Amino acid sequence: MDPVNGELLSDAELSALSLRKRHKIATSTDLVELATAAQNAVDFVNSNSCTKLREIVSQMLSLKDRAVEVLEEATRDAQLHQAMCNMVKRPGCIFYFYRKTDDSGLVASIISPSEWGKTCPYASFFGAFLLQNDQSWIPVERLKNKTNRQMEIASLVDRLRNQPTFLNALTDDNH
Repeated sequence: MDPVNGELLSDAELSALSLRKRHKIATSTDLVELATAAQNAVDFVNSNSCTKLREIVSQMLSLKDRAVEVLEEATRDAQLHQAMCNMVKRPGCIFYFYRKTDDSGLVASIISPSEWGKTCPYASFFGAFLLQNDQSWIPVERLKNKTNRQMEIASLVDRLRNQPTFLNALTDDNH
């Protein structure tokens, strides 16, 4: 639009205007504005990059912590499987582990410390563990400390499994 008359400019007038803008000599304020805009863009890119990198580092630290936890559990599971045991270890059963009196390792038992009472023949109680189907061990304390959130999630998953129409909608390629 022509700022004076409020009329639309023709193509020729637009070309001439563009040509004049291209050949305009930049003033010092134009250069300062351009440099400021470029610096602001660089600052914005740096800020975004740092935010994304912080998020990635946070995720990496969480993964590292989880990896350490998995390795500790694997070490403990291997130690429990190497414990002296005079019975067949069946998944779903709770076993009680004790340290031998000569401190040469662990012994697995189906007798709890309360059942032994003062007649326990072992040096000390190591812990109670539930053997899982995948041959991993879960500390019994962890089973007792299941949070309401975990139970809520399990309940929701069970409800979703029992609704075939919902599951079909999730797995149907046409949706």
